[in-house]
Amino acid sequence: MTATVFLRRPPTGTTTNPWGRFDSVPAAPEKWLPSLIRPLGPAARSLWLMHEPPDGSQLSQASGPLSGNVEWRECIERFFRKVTVFGHDHETPIKNRRWHQRLPSRSVLVNIGQTPAGPFQHCVIEMEFNQSIPCLVKKVKITAYPIGRSVTLPGA
Repeated sequence: MTATVFLRRPPTGTTTNPWGRFDSVPAAPEKWLPSLIRPLGPAARSLWLMHEPPDGSQLSQASGPLSGNVEWRECIERFFRKVTVFGHDHETPIKNRRWHQRLPSRSVLVNIGQTPAGPFQHCVIEMEFNQSIPCLVKKVKITAYPIGRSVTLPGA
């Protein structure tokens, strides 16, 4: 079974999450995140989409308002995400000419970045699963556009 996820910027004025504004989500993810992902089992380790980058990423500023979130980094390492896609800082990936980063835990971070002048930056994530029920991803291929470069990750 293969699933393809297309990541695009949402239209202006769309809701950001099912709970309302982001500041309504408790600041300590270790208190609410396990109960959110536990029902999904191993499938919850395949892909995370978030706005803020995790702390220490080379895909966002090292300090300041566009820097990473320490709690997200700890959660990624604790729950071993295969792929985490984020934005928030749209310029650093372009400036550093880098759109993905592998962590020591083998998780991959992705921030495609954007420039006001274009062209539109985006990525396609292709995932293969061994089963048609929720399970850990078998293989992941992420392709960044318009550069057309890919990174492939084996499953568990």
